Amino acid sequence: MTVASVSRTVQALETHLGARLLNRTTRSVSITEDGEIYYERCVRLLGEVDEMESVLAHSKLSPKGTVRVSLPALMAKSTIISALPEFFEAYPDVRVEMCLTDKQVDIIETGVDCVIRVGAVEDIGLVAKHIGSYSQVTAAAPSYTEKYGVPM
Repeated sequence: MTVASVSRTVQALETHLGARLLNRTTRSVSITEDGEIYYERCVRLLGEVDEMESVLAHSKLSPKGTVRVSLPALMAKSTIISALPEFFEAYPDVRVEMCLTDKQVDIIETGVDCVIRVGAVEDIGLVAKHIGSYSQVTAAAPSYTEKYGVPM
């Protein structure tokens, strides 16, 4: 910035604050007591803003808190639970609460953050994202099929 631009900016700030921040003479410029107080508080506030931004940036890198998930019990037992140790190692500050149910729960009513569902999403009020495919095989022993027929 040019000297004239800085001078105009400081004068505008002094007018806005209603206080003289600098003593000006033709030969020198010195800070006033009000100017020193204002400067020290600004430095402190800017430091706090930097600290808040640093905390927020760190929290984005390291998620924390509780995630409430509803999912089918069979899927939890066969797929999700075995993956939890690796998840907790990567995200040690995240706690997972699982509601294991084969019923389709109301997200708002039950207070869950997300649901994992198998099949078509029928609730148009949900924001759904396909996260994978899940196949299920029905199997039976030969003695069962001989006695009761092939399962459907």
